[in-house]
Amino acid sequence: QCDGRSRAEVDLTVDDILVGLYVGLNIEARMPRKVTLQCTGISWNATGNIMAASYGKNDVDGWCDFPGAVCCWNIFGRNLMPDNPDFVLDHPSCLMCVSYHPLIPSIVAAGSFNGEVVVWDMTSPEGAMAVSAITEYSHKSPVLSINWVCSSISGRGSGGSGGASLDPNSLDSWLLSSTCSGGKALFWSLKNKLAHPVKGTTL
Repeated sequence: QCDGRSRAEVDLTVDDILVGLYVGLNIEARMPRKVTLQCTGISWNATGNIMAASYGKNDVDGWCDFPGAVCCWNIFGRNLMPDNPDFVLDHPSCLMCVSYHPLIPSIVAAGSFNGEVVVWDMTSPEGAMAVSAITEYSHKSPVLSINWVCSSISGRGSGGSGGASLDPNSLDSWLLSSTCSGGKALFWSLKNKLAHPVKGTTL
């Protein structure tokens, strides 16, 4: 990238790179960093045909600046290749666990080494639909477990009347539970885009 133009060039020679440079122009060039990651979790989607695997590192101390990913394969696809997933969902930090929504096949969540909870919608996988913030109320250590919890029974009396249950096929009917190595168990709602936990405790 030179003079503000974002354009990738490949297979350039030194002469190609030097053409057009002038005295005083600052150039920064970095080689891509290859990081070996471990599989940290596996989850199947609601239809049973797509498997997701989370990738991170188990040997990191302190803050993690290694990237992580969730890779998804259509197991029954004609062109299944184990080393070439159908989708790769990138994240700046290592991902330590993954969980597909139990009823909505396109929704998948993961927990990061740095304490974030991340949710993607596979119908538009270009970016995460929600990422939790790192605050005093959130996790500050690796998220080791993440699960979907149905909270569809709302406002019902003891006899089962007095309130209608929410639609279990709606994301509003579900919470995400997450636990971390620091002992916090938190519950998150997509109603507030994971802005803060809706309830939780320290074990």
